[in-house]
Amino acid sequence: MRKIAQTLLALVATAVLIATSACAALPRSSDIKVGPNLDTGLTSDYLYYSPVGPTEGASQVEILNGFLNAGTGPQNDYSIAREFLSEKFKSEWNPNQEVLIQRGKVEYSMYSNTRATATVEVAAQVNSKGQYETLPTGSTRLLDFEFVWENDQWRLSKAPNLTLVIQPVFDVIFRSYSIYFYDQQFEYLVPDLRWFPSRASTGTRLVNALLEGPSDWLSSAVRSAIPTGTKLSTASVTILDGTATVDLTNRALTATPKLRERAKAQISATLEQLANVYNVDIQIERTPQDIATIRPPIPAEVSMSPVALTSSGLVHLAANVNTSVIGTKQLLAQVGATDFALSYDEQFLAMLGPDGAYLAKLGQVGNNAKRIDGRGGLLAPVFDIQGFVWSSSAMVGQGVVVTDRFGKRISFNPGWLTGTDRLAFSISREGSRASVLVRTEGGTQLYVMAIERNEKSEPVRFGAPKLVLGSSAAITNASWAGEVDLAVISTRANGLAAPAITTVGGATTNLATIQGAVSIVASNGTSSVYVLSRDGTMYQYRGATWNLVQSSVSALHFPG
Repeated sequence: MRKIAQTLLALVATAVLIATSACAALPRSSDIKVGPNLDTGLTSDYLYYSPVGPTEGASQVEILNGFLNAGTGPQNDYSIAREFLSEKFKSEWNPNQEVLIQRGKVEYSMYSNTRATATVEVAAQVNSKGQYETLPTGSTRLLDFEFVWENDQWRLSKAPNLTLVIQPVFDVIFRSYSIYFYDQQFEYLVPDLRWFPSRASTGTRLVNALLEGPSDWLSSAVRSAIPTGTKLSTASVTILDGTATVDLTNRALTATPKLRERAKAQISATLEQLANVYNVDIQIERTPQDIATIRPPIPAEVSMSPVALTSSGLVHLAANVNTSVIGTKQLLAQVGATDFALSYDEQFLAMLGPDGAYLAKLGQVGNNAKRIDGRGGLLAPVFDIQGFVWSSSAMVGQGVVVTDRFGKRISFNPGWLTGTDRLAFSISREGSRASVLVRTEGGTQLYVMAIERNEKSEPVRFGAPKLVLGSSAAITNASWAGEVDLAVISTRANGLAAPAITTVGGATTNLATIQGAVSIVASNGTSSVYVLSRDGTMYQYRGATWNLVQSSVSALHFPG
């Protein structure tokens, strides 16, 4: 822990300027200046910055700069930042309303001794629910400030309900957490990523976010076992000796015993991401509840070894040992397959050939492939964990065809997707979310959307799309790479490919560039990433470099 903390602090120190000396007039521009407390965080579970409070006789500029700097110190409910505020405004200011992640310098304007504005270029923002949103380059916010002369000192009597940090600072003091909901069949837990500063109140904010419900874009695909309108009956979630006590209002009593078990599982999965929580107790209006502990499945990560399409059929490419998927060579040759999808249980094979998409069951004597989609311009087929096969056409005006494992077509409304020019399509591990990469006049855009299902688990329609990445670059491929991650790859003018892992509701991690790569797959964020080049060479990302694994590969996927 000490080494990690020291490394993080060192990285941030290189990106952040130390506070400058006082000046008499408000400058036209300024960097946010912060200084870490090297002792704090090295002896505790959390890593903080310790900004400095106001000095005696500080000018308006010193007060404003100090206040903005103090947004780096969330401990004790931003107690240092509140020292820069008037007595009345201290209790009114709400720093948890919003976080702005600053790009570049802050431009100031002073209109009088008591009023100033700041224009900030914003790279991303986090709202009160912890939802992270990346903003287009050039996005700005105008912030208003007012000063009052109080007790022979300048103090802020008006400031926005937000804090302002640069990305390296945000990465140190904030952490991402999944709040968990169920799919529509209460079979799997589905993550909804949120960002909160790591401090004593994080557990409370996580539970409040869970009680408020899922993000809008996800809401049509998930359910909560917690009755709508349920709130915390006490001010906070208490954590003692590894046990988090969650006291709910009596609205929770309207849930059936089975739903209470599921509700406890939701809350437990959410809170046990905290390092100091190992167990969860549920109370209702301070009355302990005897609720059985259940562990609903979070879909396990697939094998760390991908499956490659070769002249020998499908092959699992594991460390030092390659294993053929029995029965695939003949079927692939039968349809002239150029791409494929293998079901999660590896019992069914979907194939893309010159004249459409085909489906076959493995292990059957004399098995023949059945054509399930004869449209042109098809992308690689996809299996979901419920066993349905998705076939998407890249052509504008063509939607998505969904069949069951035996080739029976399911009635499905693709909605807005029909009018898009698609480059890639994939489905998350638990089957509640889809990603789609579309081509636009300005470049490419990556979206995620909810998958609504009926009582038979059959997909019915997509929810409203949420933009994950919008780029003028030529993003060529994208697919799910874990619970909340997508693997993407874009091609530059010089032929270099730029792979990356982007988080739905978070930032993007760029990987080393590589010449000629056209597709990317990953099973667990950055821990198992592979790319396939135009000439059929497959590489694995290890130690921040790309290592050759296999040649003569036509297509590459993990099961699903």
